[in-house]
Amino acid sequence: MILNKLKIFILVIILNQLLHAQAYFQGTTHPTNAAGWSMGSATSTIYKNGTGVFLNPSLINLSPSSIHTNLTSFVLDINSLNTQILFNKASHSWGLSLSYLNYGKFIERDMNGIETGSFHANDKSLSLYYGSKIVTNIYFGFSGTYLSSNLSSLSSNAITGSVGILYHNPNNTLSIGFTYKSFGYTLSNYSNHKEKIPSQYIFGISKHLAYLPVTIATDFRKQENKKPIVNLGIEIDITKYLIIRVGSSSKRFNLQNEYDVKNFLAGSSCGFGIMVKKYQFDFGFSSLGDAGNISSISITKIL
Repeated sequence: MILNKLKIFILVIILNQLLHAQAYFQGTTHPTNAAGWSMGSATSTIYKNGTGVFLNPSLINLSPSSIHTNLTSFVLDINSLNTQILFNKASHSWGLSLSYLNYGKFIERDMNGIETGSFHANDKSLSLYYGSKIVTNIYFGFSGTYLSSNLSSLSSNAITGSVGILYHNPNNTLSIGFTYKSFGYTLSNYSNHKEKIPSQYIFGISKHLAYLPVTIATDFRKQENKKPIVNLGIEIDITKYLIIRVGSSSKRFNLQNEYDVKNFLAGSSCGFGIMVKKYQFDFGFSSLGDAGNISSISITKIL
């Protein structure tokens, strides 16, 4: 009974967003890999194994050719599946990704509360990436995405684009990036009132410390009609085969409603990565406080 009530509550939130704020396509703001979740989503300048390509497409120029699959579990039975393939060439790079966000199965009832069946809610997306070097240490990238959102017999579709630029100095390991993400328009809507998809600006910076096996990264994000968010992530190379990650986000202050240990950790994250020959296994965990937790696992094969 409690589970059903929670699912109904989440469905009401989804419906409210879909019909009034056009805030569907929720996966466009989520990390697509476990490394991103464990570093507090501060990965817009982290290019290893294609980690931040989703946030800044210019990173594809430095990411190795790879195949990547990720499974992320949210609260209740909400989950997402992402697959990404990247090809890095001397003159240019390109890639493709598929994403599926499943909100779960819901019981359908009529106005009298009589059960009439069930329905599903989900988002799907297909993205294409392209990148090239502009001049020494400066790279450009572009991505185009087709989005489809479905709620029972209703659906909405959209086309978006993202452009990114990256400065990376291999000598001092400093990376600075900027992205204009998710600009575009809807092809069809759930309601008759058409609103544009909220785009966002992302500014990121990261640095691998000179005398320590540590990379520190931070992202500043500003989405239309929302407060700015600052994310912080740290990646520690314990050995050649083991990586530890931790992160946090200013969103934690929105998640905290009581001062206890669980809510103090809201918005915080951690995880680790294990390298085995050409394979990398990543695990990530992010706390939502009383709302629950997010867990994520990724497998990457370097081509």
